Amino acid sequence: MGNRSWGVRGVRGVRGVRGAAGRRAVCTLGVAAVLVAAGSGLGEAAGSPGWRVTFTTGPATDFTHDEGLVAVGPGDAWADFAGCQSHCSNEFFAVSHWNGRAWRNLPWPAALHPYQQAIDVVGAIGASSASDLWVLKDNGREAGVIRWNGRSWSVSALPAWSMRINGSGDFDVVPVVSGPSTAWLFSLGYIVGRTPTIAAREVNGKWEKVNLHAVPVSAIASGPDDIWLTATKGDRQPAHPKWMLMHWDGHRWQSQVAPTVPEPRHAFGFTSVVAVAGPDSVWAEASYVVGARTPVQHLLHWNGTKWSRVSSPPGVSFMNNFAPDGRGGLWVAGSGPAKAYRWYFYHYNGRHWFKVAVPWQAKATSGQISFLANVPGATTMLAGGDLNLPKSGGVIGAAWQYGQ
Repeated sequence: MGNRSWGVRGVRGVRGVRGAAGRRAVCTLGVAAVLVAAGSGLGEAAGSPGWRVTFTTGPATDFTHDEGLVAVGPGDAWADFAGCQSHCSNEFFAVSHWNGRAWRNLPWPAALHPYQQAIDVVGAIGASSASDLWVLKDNGREAGVIRWNGRSWSVSALPAWSMRINGSGDFDVVPVVSGPSTAWLFSLGYIVGRTPTIAAREVNGKWEKVNLHAVPVSAIASGPDDIWLTATKGDRQPAHPKWMLMHWDGHRWQSQVAPTVPEPRHAFGFTSVVAVAGPDSVWAEASYVVGARTPVQHLLHWNGTKWSRVSSPPGVSFMNNFAPDGRGGLWVAGSGPAKAYRWYFYHYNGRHWFKVAVPWQAKATSGQISFLANVPGATTMLAGGDLNLPKSGGVIGAAWQYGQ
């Protein structure tokens, strides 16, 4: 791959979509025998710093949440935070940059304040470097992108068709940015009626429609030449979708039937790519729901030849965020046993699972993770989320770091 100039917000867009792949996958679905161990520590090399809170932002009486996280290099990551105070009469918004050592909020001019609500509605950021950040916005009438070039902000329009609202009434857009004027935008999910099967692609400042001949419901990438979509055929939402995976290698799109897991009768299932470390290391989640029960989640790994089952972390109640660990394994953020609700980081090193409780900061009583990212070219991990402050009654945005 070589090129670390890219950006993607993360996995999004399986909300409200039901069904399961109904035929045998093209690739062999093998079941791997995996040893599983749970421990209080992570079993990492001596001297490697563990997870810790490295940044907080937002007023202590506000309700501030991490709205996005993207890591693009060993000393380069972005996050944006938004919140509202006093019944949202006052709004908080911040775009933050990590330089490998610390986070700092960028200046946000008053002239950009009118765009904050339109940014929150879309909730998507992408970047290729410290001098190339995209913050997407749409107010229902016009779409646009706010760009940071390392010195100043600028605002430019996007084609009206490049971002759309899905059938749930949400914008669910994933950008993959590979330069100031080169990117993909994927609008996810079906709409009521016929759904456009297109993605938006910018090449040298010119936007074009690319017909995918399928409707994407999730998107994730390890770089501009390694993009994975979970999609279904057809422009109308089927009652029982047959999931497929689509891969962009920088030149063309290729597809394969998504892997499946055994499901009980009357189950509604879906498969989604959740983490990518390269074309030969892809992680997917195959889940199904029976009635109103909690979803049953299964992890799958693609090694470039076949899919294999990987046991889920022991004791996990719900897996919510995923990211490669930079050395062939996987990090997962999720909640522990339902009766003792608490967030944990789970690490799979290729053989065993280890877990550690999400650390809190002083004055906080709990924390939850919204995004998880591997720093390209390193084993450093970043996470974004929020911390509860019961004394002040607020929630503050937070970032965590592992390693380095």
